[in-house]
Amino acid sequence: MKKLTLLLTVLVSTSSFAVTNTLTKKQEKPLFRNYTEKLSFNYGVRYLGPSLSNDYQDGATYNRFKTGQDIFGLDQDSTASNQYYHSLKLGYGIAKDYTLSYTYTFQEDINKDIEFYQNKWDGSKFTSKRERDISDNNKRINLFVSNIYTHKNFSISSNYFYEFASTNSSLNEERLYGLGIEPTISFRHTNPALSTGLQASIQRNYFKNNVEFPDCGGVPCNVPNRYQTLLVSVSPYANYSLNDYTTLKSSLIFDWDQKGDEINDTEVFNKNMDDVAEIALDFNIDYGMYAGTFLQVGIEEASLKKSAIGLDFRISLY
Repeated sequence: MKKLTLLLTVLVSTSSFAVTNTLTKKQEKPLFRNYTEKLSFNYGVRYLGPSLSNDYQDGATYNRFKTGQDIFGLDQDSTASNQYYHSLKLGYGIAKDYTLSYTYTFQEDINKDIEFYQNKWDGSKFTSKRERDISDNNKRINLFVSNIYTHKNFSISSNYFYEFASTNSSLNEERLYGLGIEPTISFRHTNPALSTGLQASIQRNYFKNNVEFPDCGGVPCNVPNRYQTLLVSVSPYANYSLNDYTTLKSSLIFDWDQKGDEINDTEVFNKNMDDVAEIALDFNIDYGMYAGTFLQVGIEEASLKKSAIGLDFRISLY
């Protein structure tokens, strides 16, 4: 009887070891996972919808990215089609706190025959039309560095980028490349639901020539093209988590630029695109999937006409 009991004990122990060993083997991480788990993919789309104003034709709205100054130094019309803005990013974690990524963005103007005004050299205006169109932006290689500096009251992170001159407009301008830095200061609060901070973007563009006189029928024009050599924006933000799934967001965006040889002067800056305020409501649909709605309004000339409402959708895969 003792021999039988001893035999059963040995068999049970051996069996338990085999099961444990099998489970251990099943839990071992494949070698390729050491590389693939460092990959990330992000896709976002923003729909720029109608304005709060009734002054727009059907399918038209306020679009701050159509603003700025033309070659005469006059403000451009912000009237444009409803639009989809797409953003794709493929990233790889090269080390702790360092992520290398490639980004590509493009926009779709989804309505045609949108009337807007253009300026003449004498300050008068004429009406033109925007057509349905898909256009892309210059592609970028980014290096994001988190935790550059950490303090009990704030932390600093930053993105650095190299921008390729890949669009037709950049090639026509004989742009060489662009360099940029996008720092973020995040402030700490005793209330974990509240997050505030300051984001900035500084981009230096390099051209074969900063200023060029276009050819007007074989004769150089008197008004030169002064290319954007520097872009600067500053955006304070404040967000509040209403619950685990809903976040109220708000931000201000201020924008300046330098054109042509102004880059040689540290005191000359122009108003670039319209400064705007934005308030948004963000919803966490599922892990890595977000949707939201927003309202954007011009600050300097606040009015219903300089407003647009829209929708956001983002998905992140790690």
